[in-house]
Amino acid sequence: PIAAKVKDVNDGMRYTFWNKKAEELFECSAREAIGKTDFETMPEAAALIRKEDEELVKTGIPQEGIRRFFTKKNEERFTFQNNNFIKLSDGRKWIVYTAWDITDLKIMERKLRLAKEEAEESNRIKSAFLANMSHEIRTPLNAIVGFSNVLVGDDATSEEKAQYCDII
Repeated sequence: PIAAKVKDVNDGMRYTFWNKKAEELFECSAREAIGKTDFETMPEAAALIRKEDEELVKTGIPQEGIRRFFTKKNEERFTFQNNNFIKLSDGRKWIVYTAWDITDLKIMERKLRLAKEEAEESNRIKSAFLANMSHEIRTPLNAIVGFSNVLVGDDATSEEKAQYCDII
């Protein structure tokens, strides 16, 4: 399930290994990649990759992170990638890449975020509706209660009481 690629630092950063999952994920066969550089296999990202490789060789500090890219069919993909610099006892220097395809996870994360935003918007609209309806109900009820209190009192004439009943 893990894409793996190996570059030989001493041979101009050419690939020496490219597994089946790397073939699937990066849409490039091992036959097309082995013995070649990123400038030949992935020209659109080669400059960025080379810069990262040089930093890795210089510092020796492993690199990891989520990568977003588009396939040749313009499909969005996400990987969690880990890059390591290895010095072998015989003097060989390699960069070993591993990448896990996390596209489904990122798509699910995006859908959940959108669903959360929609739920929050629905809640905001519901609250606004309830506040408006509460106001719309309170206003006529206050008038009904007020006129009913006047009807109960002795201060109003019969004619006024009839008018209040009409208003209610």
